[in-house]
Amino acid sequence: MFQNSGAEATEVAIKAARRYFYSIGKPNKNRILCIQNSFHGRTIAAIFASGSKKMTEGFGPKVPGFDHFVFGNHKSMKKKNY
Repeated sequence: MFQNSGAEATEVAIKAARRYFYSIGKPNKNRILCIQNSFHGRTIAAIFASGSKKMTEGFGPKVPGFDHFVFGNHKSMKKKNY
């Protein structure tokens, strides 16, 4: 799927993942694992995917569905049980 920008690509990836699991009968499998303080674009969902307080402050309420781990901390990533 061609996109005009990285932000659009991020949004379609979020939508595609959530829609896929919904379509196979697993609507509760809707969490997305993200690296803490990462950058995915400036759309509302993308800033909450970043997990950065600096990026999200003042843009509440929080967009749900994102779990974060610190880059390089594989133990914390594995604890998320994805």
